[in-house]
Amino acid sequence: MNIESGKKRILHPTIFSSRYFFHLQLKKNIIEVIKLYFNQDRHVKLIDFGCGDMPYKSLFLNKGIDYIPADISNNNNVSLLIEKDGTVNVPSNTFQAVLSTQVLEHVDNPAVYLKEAWRILKQDGLLILSTHGYWMYHPHPHDYWRWTSEGLKKVIIEAGFELVSFKGIGSRSASGLQLFQDGILNKLPHIIRPVFSVFMQILIFAFNFITKQSTRNEDAGIYFVVAKPIKKDLL
Repeated sequence: MNIESGKKRILHPTIFSSRYFFHLQLKKNIIEVIKLYFNQDRHVKLIDFGCGDMPYKSLFLNKGIDYIPADISNNNNVSLLIEKDGTVNVPSNTFQAVLSTQVLEHVDNPAVYLKEAWRILKQDGLLILSTHGYWMYHPHPHDYWRWTSEGLKKVIIEAGFELVSFKGIGSRSASGLQLFQDGILNKLPHIIRPVFSVFMQILIFAFNFITKQSTRNEDAGIYFVVAKPIKKDLL
């Protein structure tokens, strides 16, 4: 899959996609963050910290945000290289925002990664992060971690952040249905897979809908977090 098809699959999922619900909800939450926190009258410099195919790049560029992609050495389409030790070669307090979507589960040392995000953020900057609670194994190139809500909050706070919002996407039952779908999808004939995905994604929407957001925040398939650095002179 080339980078453009990867972007389209995530940013503009179709109902036939096996990830339709989760991709749609992630996009919705990112758009909400842009509306809430990024005033177009203020220059914002954002680093996509582990950018992959850069699926959300256009959402930020369309709002006049200076988007800087950063990734490890196997991605040739980036402006900044993430070194083997998890650092990037920029001064401290460089960015108004760090974007990290579905990255934390793949990094060798989450504490180092989050501390580097803290270092490169300005004092009034924002960390926008999503990662998995319940999910299938998906190495890219590695897949190390899954989080409980309590565990994810702990590592983010210990890295020097204060939580602004913490939201679960996909209730326990909805995430269970996603795992069930993923467990049998590849065993089905190709012609049946899109139809089966439609059926399962409708069920996932329904089971997510009947669960309170407060419950989802404690137990979810994906967690979506907005955080800000605490006063750096206190650390």
